[in-house]
Amino acid sequence: MRIAIPKETHPGENRIPITPAHAKKLCAMGADLVVEAGMGAGSGFTDAEYAEVGATISHDRGELFRSADLLLRLRKPQLEEISQMKRGAIHISYLDPFNEHALVNAFKEFGSTSRVPTLWIYARNDSLFGPNEVERMQSSYLDGGGDVKLVMFEKHGNDGHSIFADASGRLKWMMEMDGFLRFHDLPTSRRDSVPELMKLLKLAD
Repeated sequence: MRIAIPKETHPGENRIPITPAHAKKLCAMGADLVVEAGMGAGSGFTDAEYAEVGATISHDRGELFRSADLLLRLRKPQLEEISQMKRGAIHISYLDPFNEHALVNAFKEFGSTSRVPTLWIYARNDSLFGPNEVERMQSSYLDGGGDVKLVMFEKHGNDGHSIFADASGRLKWMMEMDGFLRFHDLPTSRRDSVPELMKLLKLAD
């Protein structure tokens, strides 16, 4: 799988979705990791640090989008970037579906050409957006012909978004992801190897 990480273009955005240390783990697991040149600069990481752990540095943003099986970023995409993604690509980022109507419609159009099974994980008390917005996004994607399963957990901690950050939350969605992959006959970890995998990725407290 080719995982592409574009440089954030939003003014003042210095956060990054992945550090060289985590990039090393993905490369060690066999991922074809491609990082746009300068992606880590805002957080003090150089292109050389990513290249040293096995990532490829790209100087062509358009090709980065066109070749990616999975795009990982922080900020929502620009409308024109969605059309650059290849059929079946997976996009991971924050979104604002309640206010970004054009963006929702763009993903709807993308869903009409994408038949890759997709799993969305959400907790009802997520501070970024409410359940209604998530369900609206799902409906739009389904109406466009996309294949998506939404797993909506009840409240998790003080902020539902922490389901992606703490061990108890990660255990929940990792189990859902494992079942989802198995249902679609997709590669996944052996059940007896999951604890070791979580420890390797520092997913366990």
